[in-house]
This record gives sequence, C-alpha cells and structure tokens, in this order.
Amino acid sequence: MSNLTDLNIWGKSVLPEHLARIAYKPTAPRLRRLTLMQVIPEEYMPIIPVLVRAHPMLTELRLWPTLRAEQFSDSPPGFSLDRSDAPRLRSFTGSLPVLGNLLQDKDAPEHEAITHATIASPILLHEHFEALEVLKVRGSSLRSFQCHVVVANWHAMEVIAKALPQLEVLKLHVLANFKRDKFMSFISQVEGLEQFTKLRELHLNSRDVTVLHRTAFRKKGAELETVLRLGLQCPTLEVITMPPYRRWVRNDESGTWNVLSGQELHEHISFVKTQLGQPNDGQLGRSQPRLDRSEEPSGARNA
Repeated sequence: MSNLTDLNIWGKSVLPEHLARIAYKPTAPRLRRLTLMQVIPEEYMPIIPVLVRAHPMLTELRLWPTLRAEQFSDSPPGFSLDRSDAPRLRSFTGSLPVLGNLLQDKDAPEHEAITHATIASPILLHEHFEALEVLKVRGSSLRSFQCHVVVANWHAMEVIAKALPQLEVLKLHVLANFKRDKFMSFISQVEGLEQFTKLRELHLNSRDVTVLHRTAFRKKGAELETVLRLGLQCPTLEVITMPPYRRWVRNDESGTWNVLSGQELHEHISFVKTQLGQPNDGQLGRSQPRLDRSEEPSGARNA
C-alpha cells in the first residue's frame, strides 16, 4: 500500500478495530485523500485524530454523516482536530466545530491554506447560524463552500455571505420536502447575494424535488426570471446552476444568460456525475471550463 493516495471507507467495509490498526501501523505514507463514511462506535472516535496524524501528506479529509439520527444533532463530535494534525490539508468535509478548530493558526507558514469546506452534518438550521461566526473569524482562506439548508431557512444565504464574503464558489443543497412550491418560496426570498465580492459560481441543488419533477420551476420562464434576478443581485456571478444540473452561463459581452441544452447539457451532466465522490483537494480549477461564447452553439439559449 506504499503507493496508495486515496482511501475511501464506506458503510461497514472496515471494522473499527481495523481503523485502529491503520492508525497505529500506517502503511500508506503517500495518502493524500481520506474519506470515512460509516458508523463509528463512540469509544472508537478518538482514533480519528490518530488516523489523520499518521498520514501527514493528507490534502483532503472527508468525514461524511451517516444515516444515524444523532449524526445530525448538536452533540459534540467525540474527537477534535487542529491544524498541526493535518498541516497540508486544503479541503475538509465534516462538522462545523471540527472545521472551526482546523481553521485556527491559518497564517502559520508551515500550514497549507484550507480553501474548500463542506458542512456535512449537522444540516444548517436556524439555531446553527450563530455558530457560523467562527467562519467569519477564522475562515478567510475559504474560497469554496457547500452545505445543506432546510427550505424554511431562506436567510441562510445572507448569513453565509456575512461570514464568508470572499467566496468564489457556493453550493447549497436545499431540502424542500419534495415540493416545487417550497423551493420556489426559498429562492424567491433569498437575500444577501450582494455581499459576496468575488462569487463566480452559485450552485443550487434540490434532489428531493427533482426526483419527482424535471425542473424545480412550475411556470415557463420562471427559471430565467430567477437567474436574471440573482445575476443582478451579484454582478460577479458567471455561472448559476439550478436543479437538476441546469447550468446557466453569463455571456461576458452581452451580459445575457444562456442555459445549456442538448449535447452541451448531456456533457455537463456527465461531467457532474463523474465528479461525485471524486477528490477535491481545495483547488478551484475542478469546475467545468466555461464555454467559448464567441462560437455559441444553437443549443445554448434562454429557456
């Protein structure tokens, strides 16, 4: 395993005692990306920092939530990490308290800057907004951020903007209880986009809605109207993605917004699906290149 760079542990693929063996007797000195997505008994949680410290080359750490209800609560994570545990880390997925600890000592010259963060658990609820203050204090290095929000918390955008105005990429997974009208209510009330100073890409996802509907918008033209409004609120935006994978791109010369369709849309969906579960070490260059609008194909048009 000396050449192993990616280790993904899902479900019950590795027993907790095996995690301890990997932590205390590491055999992958070049490991760069580690994903843990499984139920770990509470007594084994302290193994996680040992596991991280045993692999000092890590650039990406993903601690995904499981289906256990308590994973979405405010209970302490059962372990702590600090910057010295993962000095080369650039991308983190996990809970907000752990992220807050990792963002300490961000200016130390021996530490890489964490540029990407995903809050996997808990879901961002109203009572968690106050906790985002830690990102305002310590999160100046972040350029890309994603989290889950419930549809009732339409003011989540403004809270994130106040905490992280420097973001270049923002992804929100909106839980709308399988109803298009609820998603529309969320997106129509969103505020705070104007507080982002460098935001280039805004990605909105609502899989519970689009599992039942081809688009999250009931009325024809409502999606374009929404994109135009969001673009006016945040003039730096170049790309807006609406559910499901509907990628709108702003024309630099005319300022108009065009949606991918036909072969372009098919290629974009394929690209997005190949990225699911793929490494993201905090580099922003992983998004699909923008199309050259000087030779705009007929498939890209307002819809």
